[in-house]
Amino acid sequence: MILLLKKAKSTGKDYVKHRRIVPTKPLEILEMDIKYIWIKQSRKYAYV
Repeated sequence: MILLLKKAKSTGKDYVKHRRIVPTKPLEILEMDIKYIWIKQSRKYAYV
């Protein structure tokens, strides 16, 4: 029954529109993504 219902229209994504980072010196802004962390108790990596 649920498969026959019409999908609700999405309003789109609401991204940050007015934030503007302007570095004035080299290496002033550094960014990184951490995807895996080491779990010491189980001695394994976990995906974040």
